[in-house]
Amino acid sequence: MANSKRNPPWWLEEGTEVCPACSHTYLYQTEYRCVACDEAVCVDCVQTISVEIFCPGCTDTAAEGAR
Repeated sequence: MANSKRNPPWWLEEGTEVCPACSHTYLYQTEYRCVACDEAVCVDCVQTISVEIFCPGCTDTAAEGAR
């Protein structure tokens, strides 16, 4: 049986969206949205508190407000 070239799975392809927090590219389908400011965040930068998603800037602001 001959080896056939397969396209990589979609989640391994190079993304076209740019994360505003770290400037890395990611796929639109893997994007998270901050519940405080609705900014897009890549999977590497997302920080979760319970089930709410916050971008790095809003997480810092929320932590300061809790003090």
